[in-house]
Amino acid sequence: MFTPKWVTLAVVWFFASLYTLQHLKLLRGWKLTVPIADLSYRTMARDDEADNYLGSFLFWVTAGIICTVFPKIAVLSALWVSTFGDCCNAIAGQLLGGPRIPWNRRKPSSGAP
Repeated sequence: MFTPKWVTLAVVWFFASLYTLQHLKLLRGWKLTVPIADLSYRTMARDDEADNYLGSFLFWVTAGIICTVFPKIAVLSALWVSTFGDCCNAIAGQLLGGPRIPWNRRKPSSGAP
């Protein structure tokens, strides 16, 4: 909230570029290690996402676009809500389970496992 917008943009687009490079690496089979992005990919990607993990890539590119286009207070509100909601869904999915959603049989309707 207290940093200048240019600092926020620099940080967000830095991470967006790292995760874009990581995504290209996976798609094209490059043999390089992308700092930060490679570690989080190995931690978060499921086995069936080994060559096409989009989660972090889409998050950072979307965050970059949002931070560039909208005023800072709207950006912070959107990112807090999406981050909090994602965490709550993951916890609910692990604790409650429930019927699986039709388009992704690995995920219960109560949230992401």
